[in-house]
Amino acid sequence: MNKIKSKLIAGGLLVSFLAYTSPVLAYAKDETVYTKVNTQGESYKTIVSTQMEDGTHTQEETNKKLPITCKMKYTLNGKEISAEELAGRSGKVTIEITYTNHEKHVVSVNGIKTTMFTPFAVATGVIVNNETNTNITVSKGKIMNDGTKTIIVGMAMPGMQESLGLSKISLPESVKITFETTNFELGNIFTVATPKLLEDDDKELLAEIDEIYGKVNTLQSYSNQIEKGANDLKKGTTTYYQKSQEFNQAMNQVEKGANSANTEYAKLNQGIASLNANSGTLNNGAKQVSEGMTAMQSGVATISTKLGQLEAGIQMISIGAKQVNQGVTIAQNAAKDVTTKVLTAKATIQATIDANNQTISTLNPAIDADKINALQTSNATLQQSLSTLDSLAINDPTSNLAILNGSLAQVKTGIEGNGTAQNPGLVLGSQTVSQGISQLKKDGVDVLVSQTTKLVTGSKQLYDGTKTLKQGTATLENGSSQMQAGLSSLQSGTSELLQANNQLTDGAKTLQTGATTLASGIHTFNEEGIKPICNYINGDLRNLTNRAEKMFELSDDYQSFMNSDEEERGKVKFIILSDSIKEEKEGKEQNK
Repeated sequence: MNKIKSKLIAGGLLVSFLAYTSPVLAYAKDETVYTKVNTQGESYKTIVSTQMEDGTHTQEETNKKLPITCKMKYTLNGKEISAEELAGRSGKVTIEITYTNHEKHVVSVNGIKTTMFTPFAVATGVIVNNETNTNITVSKGKIMNDGTKTIIVGMAMPGMQESLGLSKISLPESVKITFETTNFELGNIFTVATPKLLEDDDKELLAEIDEIYGKVNTLQSYSNQIEKGANDLKKGTTTYYQKSQEFNQAMNQVEKGANSANTEYAKLNQGIASLNANSGTLNNGAKQVSEGMTAMQSGVATISTKLGQLEAGIQMISIGAKQVNQGVTIAQNAAKDVTTKVLTAKATIQATIDANNQTISTLNPAIDADKINALQTSNATLQQSLSTLDSLAINDPTSNLAILNGSLAQVKTGIEGNGTAQNPGLVLGSQTVSQGISQLKKDGVDVLVSQTTKLVTGSKQLYDGTKTLKQGTATLENGSSQMQAGLSSLQSGTSELLQANNQLTDGAKTLQTGATTLASGIHTFNEEGIKPICNYINGDLRNLTNRAEKMFELSDDYQSFMNSDEEERGKVKFIILSDSIKEEKEGKEQNK
């Protein structure tokens, strides 16, 4: 009874396996090939049972070689032993069942002649008694224990590894069962093999894999575009950093120019202040000359002294006028240079902002959010620098020279006069004084006394000229002070601009470093991540898929064991039953 129960359990297990592996389709016939093998796996009887679609049923015995054969090997405590010698023994037992696929074909895969096998999935099952057997294991299979008995099921796929061309993955071609026994015996080993691996609907997976190939190529294309974009960003940030450095160098020159202009004009301003002060002294001296003409006869020495003061004052006026002219020229050139460089800096900053905005417009917000944020942050910093330049109100190259030009015009009027007797100018007045002094020196004190009336007239003219000069130098000093304040403001502004640009340059360096790191990372990601994956999918995986498609064709082609040339669809399965192994008692033979 127990023997019958064991066979029923094993048979039920194998039927469950067949229900899982066999497709549910309408076939013209259904073949089941039953084979008995001895304990070494050698076949000695094969019966083919055929059921037709119309319900008719036939059975016939055949000597035809099976497409799948097996060989059984036994070891006890690590040493090979025959099944007969193993019966009744105790120790660690290993049973290895090796399957061979004889359905070999030469097919074309990717245009290359390749050896492949009709795929067979093989399930092997056996039941052992827990009372005498423990520590049961099986390779590539499943163990089910109901408390008294253990059902062992192993899987094998002979020939499939070679058919698929696998080198890194091992598919089993044998089943190895190991356990500890105190009294070895073994019931029948059931083996079921079928060439049907997939349903027709399951083969749609291969079509989906083909779609993946196209998407993989798209992925590689996008990855290449991302890498190119990262390299372009790297080049752009490098150029931006270089231009920032050039702009920084220009701003250093602007600052030096502003500092120099401010320093030099301070000297000019001092000269103008001195001129204004001396013009007051000259004015007072001329007044004293005019008032003291009537007493000139009383002291030639006093006249000589005043003449010396007058001559010194004229020399100071001449020197001051030259300083004014030189200072004005320096101020004009410095102001023009500063204005031109600032306008150039503004144009460069605006061009960079426009270029960044153009780059942003070409980027994808979903993919390039980090790059867009980086460019927008750079634009904000550039806009702040532009605002700083705008705050200097240097938009017209001549606007900052207006005050200086106006003041200069007044200075020139004071020095050169306007061509009238009421305003002869400093030059004409000094010439008149010089002529008077020369005449005085020529004719001597006696002539001076006799010509007092003329000298009084000349002294009045000189007095009037010094008053005009005083007004002009006062205006010049006022305009010069304004110019000095403007240059000081320009110097302060350029220093602030230079400081801001230094920060901008540091930011550009950080951006350039980040872009370089990004480009390197994306290159590594593409080369070591995306490309190997795409190459594998388009290479090994595509080859594996093509082999699998061909293998499924071979599976579909195997419709019958007895009549393999028939065109009608059929299904076939093979059931192999090995002899049981039991210890011989009282001369009885092994149970078969």
